[in-house]
Amino acid sequence: MLSRKYRLSDDVQIQEIKKKGRMYNQKDVSVLVLPNNLQASRFGFVVSLKVSKKAVVRNRVKRLLRGVVLRLLNKIRSGYDVLFLTKSSIQGTNEMEITKQVETLFLQAKILE
Repeated sequence: MLSRKYRLSDDVQIQEIKKKGRMYNQKDVSVLVLPNNLQASRFGFVVSLKVSKKAVVRNRVKRLLRGVVLRLLNKIRSGYDVLFLTKSSIQGTNEMEITKQVETLFLQAKILE
């Protein structure tokens, strides 16, 4: 579980990232990245009903993404807000493939040390 200081929870913050953030895309996952001038990077996860109408599936996808971020947390530069947007094709993807895609996205965004 990500601790509170690493989470984006306020809808205003999420809307600001959607408006001003820079987008990076992969096959199953996209990220919006925006500098935040804070000591820690914060992460938000959006898994829409387009991925699955079943909450169990959407929650599993969020759990997988949080786990990937947690494993990479010590390598991620501080001072960024990152919003994950998932595509419907993520439903059949395994954890290793999601990890590779997230690492590639972070390298593209230059937030991985």
